[in-house]
Amino acid sequence: MVVVEFESEVSEALLQGIPQVGRVQRVKENHWIIEPQGDTDIRANLMKWSVERNLIIKTLQKEDLSIEEAFQKLTK
Repeated sequence: MVVVEFESEVSEALLQGIPQVGRVQRVKENHWIIEPQGDTDIRANLMKWSVERNLIIKTLQKEDLSIEEAFQKLTK
């Protein structure tokens, strides 16, 4: 799973269109938790996707937590 912060607003529907993305959850304003389908590392797909759409990624972190654990960690 990755935690990503975009500089501007990005919709869940757009994020679902990234190849090999499974589940997407907004944490706060421009912060998202993105789970891949299976054990795939989606960071390269995410970077390529954002460049093609002129979207700036402010932070991108790979986490080895469940989506629920990551959500709790980020909302404290």
